[in-house]
Parts: sequence; structure tokens; C-alpha cells
Amino acid sequence: MTGLREHFAETAGRAKHYDVTAVAVRRARRHTLVTRGLAAVAAALAAGSAVVAVAGDGGTPVPDYETVDATRPATEGRLDWLPPTFVASEPAAQPVLPTGRGVGPGALVYRTSTGPDEGLLTSDGTSYRVPGEARGLSPDGRWLAYAAGGTLVFHSLVDGRTHRLADGDVTGWSVDGTTAVLAQRSGDGPPPQVATVFRPDDGANRTVPVPDPAWWSPRGLSADGEVVLMPRRMVPLRQDVPLSALPGLTSTAAPDASATEPPDLPVGTASPVAPAGTLTLPGSEIGFGVGFVDPVDRTSRSVAVLAEPLGLTDPEGWHGGVDEAIRVRPDTGGLVFQPQQAFPEGEFTVYSRADLYEVDPGTGLPLRRFRLPPPSTAPQGHVLRLIAVGADGFLLSANDDRPPWMTSRLEVLDPVTGDRRTVLRTTGEVEVALTRGGTFLM
Repeated sequence: MTGLREHFAETAGRAKHYDVTAVAVRRARRHTLVTRGLAAVAAALAAGSAVVAVAGDGGTPVPDYETVDATRPATEGRLDWLPPTFVASEPAAQPVLPTGRGVGPGALVYRTSTGPDEGLLTSDGTSYRVPGEARGLSPDGRWLAYAAGGTLVFHSLVDGRTHRLADGDVTGWSVDGTTAVLAQRSGDGPPPQVATVFRPDDGANRTVPVPDPAWWSPRGLSADGEVVLMPRRMVPLRQDVPLSALPGLTSTAAPDASATEPPDLPVGTASPVAPAGTLTLPGSEIGFGVGFVDPVDRTSRSVAVLAEPLGLTDPEGWHGGVDEAIRVRPDTGGLVFQPQQAFPEGEFTVYSRADLYEVDPGTGLPLRRFRLPPPSTAPQGHVLRLIAVGADGFLLSANDDRPPWMTSRLEVLDPVTGDRRTVLRTTGEVEVALTRGGTFLM
């Protein structure tokens, strides 16, 4: 978090461009992240924690990683920003979220089975109808982003201020909740070539070229303030193939050093600077990779996440069985994800949510596996679904005896102890679309 604040330091007079003086500090911290994860594993070994040793691609040893047991039954608990119970009612029957005044920090956005409208639940238990399609809720609950009338609206739930931007997705947030990453919706057109790093408190923003946009799409900010990229393709292919070598695609020119800076406009403005070159991702059987772009100097890198040694490689699944929703753990900076794992069910194969994993953002090597109770493959069996990672821990949606997309409870998993606590119970057919720090991608 400190690195992020340094990365986007406040400038005098609420300037519209970010300070670029912290590049050296940020790079030093990035190196610390790489070594800190391995040091944590060594500490776990010294403390006698459960660890697992795996073999890498071609027999290369992979560092031991810690296994955190989270299979114990959930106890009762509370979060100060979340009401303990929620009786969901039809959002269309709720008052529309008012403009020009605050209503208090938000807790979650929900849907019911009776209509297409979405509702906002605030921390004090009041519900409002979202005047559009929710796209994100900041980790501190202060900002709600929604699409309405062809625009993307950032609405302050604290004081009622709004920003209206070109329509797009909120693909992720900084861990402190002050900054969002935006990207245009591509639909049937070409994928967006730029992401926008946007700070709603003062409207400051910066457009960031996306290397190989046909391959990569933005997914938020790392703990160091880098834009996180995930592969767009739904199969585990190499990422080191130049665009010119792919049928139907053309290569892009290298950035022109004399080109002018992109205009200071939010998402939706085409960048006059060509995107950076290809991101190299070594190895062809690693399941998937993660890319990073520095918003200031636009340097990029990528790491291979070792899905195969973790037993997640599945040619019929998503990125070798890994879900696209990768998140950043605030206290360690690690990347957290939950794979879709194949389970045999008679003559068929059923995909369901599996355990949680944390990997090092500098190396892609596994740091921890959080073992959850095994999911049920029955049509309405028990499933725990990761929906947010924040300062309180990992937030999980439990369906119990309801369809997998419904929410009967919200649990918080402590990533240190593995303890799970039920912090919200719902009634009726309700789906928690997103909570604090959440995004909703079409």
C-alpha cells in the first residue's frame, strides 16, 4: 500500500497527472515482493507449517509452498461494514440511489430472481436501487461505479459527487481503494488497446498501453501499482508468439518516442501512442500467465504461473483450470485465485470451484494453498466462491442448498489461521453480485 501511495503521489494543486518521481522506489519494492514470498515459505518451514513439494516442468524442482487448512466449519463472526443479516427485497421496489448527497459507505450489490434490477446495500442496512448496471464497488465502500445512458458513472456514496466517463468496465482496484483500472468494452470489435488508471477522489487519470491486446486484458493493480494483465484466450497457449505470426492479426509498431502524451481524458479516448511490443511468457505447459505494465514508464513484464505442478492444467478448462478473476492480497502483495476444477460425475465431467492459491507476483511461483471443504457436484450442492480479497481476509460466497450462483451466507477466511467466519446471512433468492473491492465483468 505504501508503494502504491508513492507510485501515485499527490501533486500540488490537485494536478491531473501522476508524480513520476517514485519509479526507483517502486522497482526496489517490486524486488522485495519477489524475495519476501520465498522468505515467508522458509519461515513457514522453520515454524513447522504444513508444506507441499512439487516437481516443475521438465522435472525442475518448485519451491515448497505452504498449505493452510481452511476446512474447519465456519464459526459466527462480524465485519463492522457489513450488516449481520440481509432480508433481500426486490430492488425495483427500493428508492433510487439519490444524487447530490451521500447515503453512507456501500457494503454490497445484489440481485434477486424476480427482475433485472440491482440493489445497493449500505453498511447501515439501507437498500437503494442502482440506476444502471453495477460495474464496481471500491474496497473502502466509498465509490460505486455503474453504467447508465451509455456512460460509466462513478458515484461517491459518501458525499454524492459523480464522474461521468465513456462506457467501460472497472477491471480492478488498488488495494487501498483509491484507484480503479478501467477498460473499454470491445463487444464484437477489437479489444481495447489501452487501460485507464483512474483516481475518483480528484479525477486524475493516466492511459496505459496494453501490450498484445489480442492476448492480454487488464485485471486491476498490483500492490506496487502496476496494471495486472490476464490472458484473453481461453486455452493454455504460449504468449511469446509475435502478433504478426498469428493468422488474421497484424503486428503493431513500436512506440514512437516523439509521440505526444495521450490526452488527459478518462477511458474511451484512443491513445495516439502505439501499444508496447509483445510480452514474453516462457514455457508452453504452464497453464496460464500474468502480465504487468508500469503506468509511468510503460515497461512490461510477465510471469508464468505454475498451474501444471499444482495439478490445475486442463485443456478443456479456463487457462488450464484457472479462473480469470485474480486478486491482490493487501498484506503480502501475493496474487490470489480460485481455479475451476474438473470432477467426474458419472459419464460427465462437472466443473466446480476448488481451493484457493496464492502466488508470488515477481516469480509466479506458488506461495500458499488454502484448502477449502470439498465442493459438492450435485446441482444445488455446497460451493464456496471467492468474490473479494481485502484487509479483512478472503470473502467467500456460500450457496448451501441453493443454486451455485445464489448466496445464502458470506464467509471471511483468515489467510493466516485458515479460520472461516460467517459474517452475513441472507434470506430469499439473492445473488451477491459484488462486495467491496469487487468488479463485474461481462
